[in-house]
Amino acid sequence: MRLKNTKTIINSSYGKSIIRGMAFAAKGGASRSITNSFTSSKRSTNFVRLAATNNNHRFAMMTMMSSSSSRGQKTTTAAVGKGMPVPVPDNEELPFSRSAHNPWGENDERFLGNDEDKRGGGFNAKSVRLVQWYPGHIARAERLLRDQLKNVDCVVEVRDLRIPLATSHPDVAAWVGSSRDNSNNNANNSSSGKLHITVLNRSDMVDEQERAKWVSYFKHKMKERHVIVTDAKSGRGVEQVKKIALSVAKEVNEKRIQKGLLARPVRTAVVGYPNVGKSALINRLVGKKACASAPRPGVTRDLRWVRVSEEIDLLDSPGVLPPRMSDQDAANRLAMANDIGEASYKASEVAARLFEEMKMLPSWRREKGNIGNVLMKRYKMSAKEVEEMNGDMFIEKIALSTCGGDFERAGAKVLNDFRGGFLGKFCLEVTPAR
Repeated sequence: MRLKNTKTIINSSYGKSIIRGMAFAAKGGASRSITNSFTSSKRSTNFVRLAATNNNHRFAMMTMMSSSSSRGQKTTTAAVGKGMPVPVPDNEELPFSRSAHNPWGENDERFLGNDEDKRGGGFNAKSVRLVQWYPGHIARAERLLRDQLKNVDCVVEVRDLRIPLATSHPDVAAWVGSSRDNSNNNANNSSSGKLHITVLNRSDMVDEQERAKWVSYFKHKMKERHVIVTDAKSGRGVEQVKKIALSVAKEVNEKRIQKGLLARPVRTAVVGYPNVGKSALINRLVGKKACASAPRPGVTRDLRWVRVSEEIDLLDSPGVLPPRMSDQDAANRLAMANDIGEASYKASEVAARLFEEMKMLPSWRREKGNIGNVLMKRYKMSAKEVEEMNGDMFIEKIALSTCGGDFERAGAKVLNDFRGGFLGKFCLEVTPAR
């Protein structure tokens, strides 16, 4: 059954049966407002979605968006058998307001609309979903983590070297209690007494030259911290983290003994965004699988203390995020790197943006490991295609050539290739000017 417009629906026997059904469900008193909403075509705008079962014409749900000038109210969603639309005062916006360029509406926070400043520039898609992800367990974990950090001696902040700025939590410095990064050169002697170590993990996925630039940048910017590059999977750089933690343990226990207290293991908290490699780092430090670890965000949901040795206790914590990610450039990079949940974004949109961002990187044209050449070989495209395509065209080409026209499948393919290192070794962010 194909109905061309709202008026056709209303005037059809099917539409009338729905109206009667809703009036019956509302038990009479509210039926007039429903009928008026549907029949006053001059004063109201309606969008009806019908779910029918073949020839039985049984309708499961009707979604109605209506504005009734006669009553001075706006109505939102109504379901058959579940009562009336919910009235909204005139001074409040509907959750959806349809427009020509965005069928979901400019007020729907899942989309950025056409504003260039909201997109952060550099991406040509007509509408991009807002990336937001804040599962319930994160809020609880953050509260518990802040309490535990009061009792630790050392904080190891793990970042993803592919996106070291995007995986920098804005509140970590405040939780640790240290001074601002470049405010003084001896923040380790602050009142908190905590040592702050920044670990740049996944070094195996970034070119050596870029890796060196980031280490130099962070050592200059954060002179009070130790900056260590690691690959938790292979164990590269992990011993250096352990060595620093042991030095803290020695210092802590010397002070305790001077006060007549017994020596104890140094308490070290491992914090960072989801899926940056915190649990993998702990497993390497312990020498066995002490914490659940998987290549997806949200695996660790509870805080847990792990004994590394007689000298070191480690606190494994769930990945923590800001409640709202206002920087959508950073949020999209978190999605590209698989550092936030898949439910928060559309793979096709994020993959299209990934292509656009790769084209703006210096490594796009570098002599060794040229990203453009890798894409040409990986997806069997010509140099002209790769150079002239935008993100949408790139995903469309892959969808039609290898994914049966499925854009989401094509987007997932590109994202998985990037996450697996098949598109080359590079960082999605450029070191800022000093």
